[in-house]
Amino acid sequence: GARGPLGDVVNLALVGSAEQVRNAFAAAGWSVATKMTMRTDFETFLKAARGEGYEEQPVSTLMLDQRPPDLAFEKLTDTFVKRHHARIWRWNDAADSTVWLVAATHDRGIEFSEARHTFTHLVDPDIDVERDKIVSDLIAAGAVAAFRDLARTPPTGLVTMNDGRSPVATDWRLVVLRLQNPHGP
Repeated sequence: GARGPLGDVVNLALVGSAEQVRNAFAAAGWSVATKMTMRTDFETFLKAARGEGYEEQPVSTLMLDQRPPDLAFEKLTDTFVKRHHARIWRWNDAADSTVWLVAATHDRGIEFSEARHTFTHLVDPDIDVERDKIVSDLIAAGAVAAFRDLARTPPTGLVTMNDGRSPVATDWRLVVLRLQNPHGP
């Protein structure tokens, strides 16, 4: 199977076609994230060193069930070190009701990772805020037909982020959104 770092905590589910997912995020002002490669890693370093903006920051590949994400979106802020991003995995395939699982996180800084021997974004461990931002953005874009909160039982043991240094802060709810085609501008 595929190898790679384990994914962030899934905190959102979307129901709709791949086209509806792409259109929803585009209408909400999110862009498709670039995959991380040596080239994009180097380009990111150069732009950050020069203090230049970088509209297509790469997103690292994290795994869910030993699979890389099918889609990844980001929404940049006014600085290189902070951005919103969502990794999205196709969970099932149905004619008109494909389920997509989403891990939504917010990068709030940069740090040197001794475990990875490179610089990495520092992720805000309060993942509910990022989940709720995506929900708000998609609703405001007119891309949500219905939504529901599902309570989940928290796993036993501590769940952490940032190379194990930050406990995840979450209510463990999974928000499920049924997508529709967003309204025009």
